[in-house]
Amino acid sequence: MNLKLLKNSINRIGIVGNNYLFSVLMMLVLFAFTVQTGFAQCNISTFTATPVNGVCVQDGAIQIAVPGGNNCLASAILTNAGNSTVLQTITLDSAGAGTFNNLAPGNYDVTVSQSGSSSVKKTVSITSTYQPFTYTVVAKNITCRTGDPLYTANGEVTTTVSRTGNYVYEIKSLNRTSGPTNATSWTFNNLSPGTYQVTITENSSPTCIVSKDQGFTISNYTGGKLQTFIPGNIMELLSTTNCNAWNIVLNTNGVFNYDNVLVNKVLTEGSMTITYGGNTYNRKNSTLPGIPGTVPYFENVPPNTPVTIKISDGCDERTFSYTTDPIDRDDFVYNLNSTYSSVLCGALNTVTVEQTRPSNTPGVGRYLAYRPNPLVTPATGTITYKIYEEQPLNSGNWVLLEAIDETSYIIGLTSDSGIGRIFPNNANAGYNLVQGNRYRIEIVDNSCGTPVIHKDFIFNKTPATHPLSRMKLSQGNSVLDGTGYVSLETTDLGPIGFDYTLGKTRWSIERTDGVNSYTYAPSNPYNLATAAATKTINFPYVFETDYASLQVRQAFDDLPPGDYKIVGTDLACNISGSATITVSKLASYNPVIKVTASSCGANTITFDMGQVNTLGLTNNTRLYNAVNGAKGTLAQTYTSTDRYKGQFTNIAPGDYFIVMNDFSTSGMSVHSLAVGGTDRNSSVTGREILVPVTVLPREEVKFTTASLYCDPNNPNSGIIVVSTTGQAVGFINYKIWPSTANPDTDAPLDQYNTTNVTETSHIFKNLSAGKYIVRVITNCGFTQQEVILANGIPTLPNPTASKPEICAPGKAVVLSVALSDAVFDIVWKNGATQIGTGSSVNVNPTVTTTYTVTYALKTSLGCANVTPTSANVTVTVNTDAGTVNAGPDQTLAGTTFTMNAKQLTSANSQGTWTVVSVKDVNGNSLANNTVQITNVNVYNTQVIIPAASTVEMKWTVTNADCSGSDNVILVSTESIDAIDDNMSSTPVVGHAGNANVVNILTNDVLNGTPNIPAASVVISIVTPATPVSPGANVPVVNTTTGVVSVPAGTPAGTYVIEYKICTVNNTCDTAKVTVVVTAAKIDAVDDNYGPINGYVGGNTPSVLTNDTLNGQPVKPSEVNLTPGTSSNPGLTMNPDGTITVAPQTPAGTYTYTYTICEKLNPNNCDTATATVVVTAAKIDAVDDNYGPINGYVGGNTPSVLTNDTLNGQPVKPSEVNLTPGTSSNPGLTMNPDGTITVAPQTPAGTYTYTYTICEKLNPNNCDTATATVVVTAAKIDAV
Repeated sequence: MNLKLLKNSINRIGIVGNNYLFSVLMMLVLFAFTVQTGFAQCNISTFTATPVNGVCVQDGAIQIAVPGGNNCLASAILTNAGNSTVLQTITLDSAGAGTFNNLAPGNYDVTVSQSGSSSVKKTVSITSTYQPFTYTVVAKNITCRTGDPLYTANGEVTTTVSRTGNYVYEIKSLNRTSGPTNATSWTFNNLSPGTYQVTITENSSPTCIVSKDQGFTISNYTGGKLQTFIPGNIMELLSTTNCNAWNIVLNTNGVFNYDNVLVNKVLTEGSMTITYGGNTYNRKNSTLPGIPGTVPYFENVPPNTPVTIKISDGCDERTFSYTTDPIDRDDFVYNLNSTYSSVLCGALNTVTVEQTRPSNTPGVGRYLAYRPNPLVTPATGTITYKIYEEQPLNSGNWVLLEAIDETSYIIGLTSDSGIGRIFPNNANAGYNLVQGNRYRIEIVDNSCGTPVIHKDFIFNKTPATHPLSRMKLSQGNSVLDGTGYVSLETTDLGPIGFDYTLGKTRWSIERTDGVNSYTYAPSNPYNLATAAATKTINFPYVFETDYASLQVRQAFDDLPPGDYKIVGTDLACNISGSATITVSKLASYNPVIKVTASSCGANTITFDMGQVNTLGLTNNTRLYNAVNGAKGTLAQTYTSTDRYKGQFTNIAPGDYFIVMNDFSTSGMSVHSLAVGGTDRNSSVTGREILVPVTVLPREEVKFTTASLYCDPNNPNSGIIVVSTTGQAVGFINYKIWPSTANPDTDAPLDQYNTTNVTETSHIFKNLSAGKYIVRVITNCGFTQQEVILANGIPTLPNPTASKPEICAPGKAVVLSVALSDAVFDIVWKNGATQIGTGSSVNVNPTVTTTYTVTYALKTSLGCANVTPTSANVTVTVNTDAGTVNAGPDQTLAGTTFTMNAKQLTSANSQGTWTVVSVKDVNGNSLANNTVQITNVNVYNTQVIIPAASTVEMKWTVTNADCSGSDNVILVSTESIDAIDDNMSSTPVVGHAGNANVVNILTNDVLNGTPNIPAASVVISIVTPATPVSPGANVPVVNTTTGVVSVPAGTPAGTYVIEYKICTVNNTCDTAKVTVVVTAAKIDAVDDNYGPINGYVGGNTPSVLTNDTLNGQPVKPSEVNLTPGTSSNPGLTMNPDGTITVAPQTPAGTYTYTYTICEKLNPNNCDTATATVVVTAAKIDAVDDNYGPINGYVGGNTPSVLTNDTLNGQPVKPSEVNLTPGTSSNPGLTMNPDGTITVAPQTPAGTYTYTYTICEKLNPNNCDTATATVVVTAAKIDAV
């Protein structure tokens, strides 16, 4: 501080006593004392900022309090959060209290200053319960031009609000008001040209009355004037409902002949009438035969009648009087034609019957003598057209070639041609008119009673040649920016020379200047440029189309500049033609768009496309809303005849497109190379120019205030400085009232009005302490605040630097002081050199520099003896911080390292530790997250790295805009520990083996980490496993992977392998792995076989079939089979395990034990029993029938054994025992061989004899049968 100046000030106070000169006060105001004498201090670091939320638009507050304050000399500063611009400065009272008033919802920063020091900022949020309404204002201009005979001031404006409530709508300058209303929309009409402001006031709450203003402009209609009426606008057509009346048409071919520009205005706002015979009739609007579209016309106007036609557009009118033509049906006109036909590949000769005649009134369109009458049906008559040929010539013999009615072969009505029929109508009609032959046209009108009329003619038209032989090209206006347009013509007839001549045709567009391809560049503002941009076309460019012998009028659009040859080929006739042209007439656009604020919230868009060589527009230029970059809804239509330049008025803020479309090509068929594809791909209609326009919203006028005292001893020396922001319109009026006044009715204490809207600040002086209402008024309304002016000596903040220390020379630093530019003159210097003014300045120091800020109250405040003061702020340039050294590289046997980075001069270094790389001992990269940093943002920290790794760390300083950094290498040495593996608890079955018993590296540890990767060590075997017998399998260790495996077929036993692991640096350790191998479970399972026929014997399956080894069926090659003892010697066990039952083995159940032993482990055995059931063969004694036997002499039967069987075969007497039973007659005796003897003299009869046979092998295997013997009496013959 300037202590000498302070001492002088104190001396002056003592000399002058009560005069307390302003210069001393200014020193107290402007100096930040480090020592206060006789003044109490507040602890501003403990201040509180309490929000008081609002209930309206801008009535929030922040209450400041310093706890324990007593005789405080402090001030508070308010800024928007994160912004240094001062909004308000208040002097706290002696208790350290004060309030910021009139705050809108938002976030604010509050700082309290005292004696040259400032508190930290506190951020406070203000909200409001009030939900603001939104509104739209739509103005409608006057419909007529100035000076129009029918002019009335009929402008109007409609205001619509977004929600319900109680509103008042006003145009204050016209003293027009809606009064209180709940309507959400209100219209003021009958407005004259001018600029107005509509005010919407919401009165929904008595504590919150909100007004919003919107300017708008009412203009006269600026479109074209109504054209002068000329006879050429009229066409008479025979009525469709009355054969003796006209329909008078002012519209043909869908084009309003009278005034095409004003057609909509005439039809919607104006009128069309016709007067004759003392009566006036309105126009009709509908379709008429032969005319495309809907047309206005006057119906059934009598012939030979004076009429007056009046046209009005609602603003002006035009009249035309003439006498309608007579209706004459006694004549017609014909024309001879010859056109080339691609169907005939030659000339098509025709005659056209034209039913038109000139009007008696010069200029009136030609009328029709004959017209189809839809009210007349074919039953009552039609109009018939016939053509005859005289055959032979001059014979008087007429041969009918064709007859058609009134609906056939109609030629469309236009303003310069009538309606008629053509013979032949096309090349497929079956005849052609011949040069020199005589023909007759005959017309029979059965609908209106006209007699038959005819005309004869000789066809003498020169036959047409192919138009491709007369092909030429002409340049025209194009559409796409930077391209040209070429039309196809003939040398004699121009663009119409190809009409009705071509069918399927190929066009080849070739470059003669060596260009083979072209890529379209993006161009604005034509919207096709987006699709065409970067599109490449190749030459020759070929497409085909079929004109079907109709209109051709071909054109080629969007051609890049250059030299061309275009070849056309009639594919039906194989005839080609070509022409050359240089495309140099290029379309271009240079749009100039200007947006100006015409009133509060309303804007005017002025546009000038600056177009050159572009096609004309057939549609009005329009303004569309832009929605997400695309064309949205229509906003406004510009109706001037010059569609390429003009204005849109009363436009609200937003995004728009100016749209110009429907380019006029005079009925041409167009192919765009940019669109591509085949056929005629673009009628040009619908192709658009889109010019984007953004209308920014007007920034509402707001203001901030600063209040202080010039002389605390003078109670009337207070000042309030008002500073505005935003866009004022018309004027700015600054007014101030005491807080007890009503600003709407009471006169202000002071005011200042200016039409210079750049005067954005004003000072109210000579005020006493208290509350005031400050209002700033513009043409768009007003905004007001309540301001508290308190007497006292404010303390002012010291200057600050955004970066008090930087590490690299030339870095940007912002120096600032929290003072209002509206109150203080502030100058910044570097030594004696001024570097800037205002509350902040940008510097770029290259060395440590101390800057000086000098500030004083503005002389415009009216305070006397203003003495400036100054303060310094230093920015340190610490180039050493740019080479921060994190310490030397470190190597430890452990993994924990302590890091210490060099600090900055001004404070502890703020920065970040990062991992640059991590590598293992083999140089392989590891993930950075394997390094643990205790605190990545502290200059001294602890780092834990993987064992046996090399880590590169980086420290980067991040505070004070420093970017210095340095790297350090940390190395952890390696360690290895091989640990024994005992796998006894998980034995391996030797029969099957195990390819992965264990990995010896899983529990081994490298650099503190278990589960060593195999690639990290070298494995070798110190002592292999000992085999049970020489050559037997043993467990082994895979020295590549560390996996222990037991081969299949390893004998049971306990095996030990000793191994060694070494790092690449030859750090080694040994360990053992123990593997227990067990025998597989062997299971001989009891068997049950049979029955087996003992008579013939047989074999059982192998007893090994259901036996298992290690849970699987045994393989005979893996076991030894030892038979036991059979319970019957007739059973024998074979080496393969089958049991043979010998033939003639008695029936019975026999057992046979056996033992199987594993060959790999011979003591691994099991015994089982096979049970075999042997059965007897089936024996069958079959009943016998014998006889007749003569009982007189007796006799013997065959043996009863003959048909008996054993085991399905005839019994052998040696294998059975025969036991006779009892005969039913004692005269019958069964012999041992089975024969039966019938004794002589046995009485005649049928006798039975039972017997039993039993198998000798199995005596109990028996069967019984009965033999029946028939005995007859001897023949007796009495002679």
